[in-house]
Amino acid sequence: MRRLLMLVPAALLAPLLAVAGHVGPAQGGETFISPTHGLDPDDWSLRRLDCDLVEADTTRVGLTAGPATSGQGSLLVEGTADSLGGVVRHRSGSLPSVSVVVMGAGGGEDAPEGVAPQGVWWVEAGGVTYTSDPVDLGDGVFERVHLDAAVLHGPDFTGSVRDVPGNQDDWTAGLLTGGCVGNPTARLDVFFWKKSRFGDDLEPSDWLRLDHVADVGDPPPVGSRFTLRARALHAGLLTGVVTPVDGARVHFRRVLTDGAVRTTSEQRANARGWVTLRRTADQSATWRARRDRSGGRPDVVSPAHDVHAALALSRPRLDGTPCPGVRACEDMTVDGPRVVVSGTLAPPRGRVEVHVTPVDGDPTVHMVRPGPRQRWRTAFSLPAGRYHVFVDALSTSPEYVDANAWWLDLRVH
Repeated sequence: MRRLLMLVPAALLAPLLAVAGHVGPAQGGETFISPTHGLDPDDWSLRRLDCDLVEADTTRVGLTAGPATSGQGSLLVEGTADSLGGVVRHRSGSLPSVSVVVMGAGGGEDAPEGVAPQGVWWVEAGGVTYTSDPVDLGDGVFERVHLDAAVLHGPDFTGSVRDVPGNQDDWTAGLLTGGCVGNPTARLDVFFWKKSRFGDDLEPSDWLRLDHVADVGDPPPVGSRFTLRARALHAGLLTGVVTPVDGARVHFRRVLTDGAVRTTSEQRANARGWVTLRRTADQSATWRARRDRSGGRPDVVSPAHDVHAALALSRPRLDGTPCPGVRACEDMTVDGPRVVVSGTLAPPRGRVEVHVTPVDGDPTVHMVRPGPRQRWRTAFSLPAGRYHVFVDALSTSPEYVDANAWWLDLRVH
């Protein structure tokens, strides 16, 4: 490996690539990591060099599905044996906070035998270009690499990025890999540009977005209808412009709680990239959308979406009078002291709990198991006063979740 000595003026390396996604200001300790499916030229550039740091056509990049610490993929950087390249980020302020989550070649077929994968930081600040000594990378595993741990070299400068003039102004920075540092193939997953709270999660340029719309409640009660909508999208690698994929071949897959897999028939996306599936909630499942692609290209799979089916708990009755509300019933009055709460429950695997709490007292729980036709009923005596009554159905099967509960504001005369 030749030592990297020659510095190249930043003006010779024009911006070529960019990201589709921006993050807003953070509040408190929140973290803002923006999914980035395309490289916006205002935010990113490509550096393609040889081992003498001379611009050369040695490196290619792509946002592809594959290994990642989060999301569906990462940025794949591939180079020749005489390559040093990758993407660099343009921003302002907090240059010492920059870090990346990156994976080295990991002994792949293009990796030199016996050479540990490394990378080189490339920094442009205050009109000056700096490069670092090679830094070690994870061999086949993702690791976080921090810019402020590297030794940078520039004209009449050797030291930390914290001592670089203009490190709080406009800057360009990135970790370059390639055959020059024993790492012709690498993956860049996350680029942090402000401590650990702000960054870009590099994701495939082709992806599916999956939305779950429950028509009645979330989770939808068993027997009710819900809608799944998937959208096939593509972001231009060199522009970051996002467009829908008209005619994309998409099907939905659900994995049940027992591991059984069910796949729907294929549908074609409309001109806006949408595919819609309407189903009846019969049991809990994990759903994904998959876009089938031809020509040896990998299929595009959406993130998982858990759709839980809730036990169907009917509107409860007090002494035979149905609760008039949607999920809460106010000012229901009975002529005590005997109070009867009843209703129906479906499907069969479950039990009902009625929690009765005086305004100034401790709760009492009445557990009821449904009888014939899934009807349930419980009776108890209460002194005159105001009570909060909470009716819930608890599942005894992993195929379902607890019902959408009811709250009753009860007055006993």
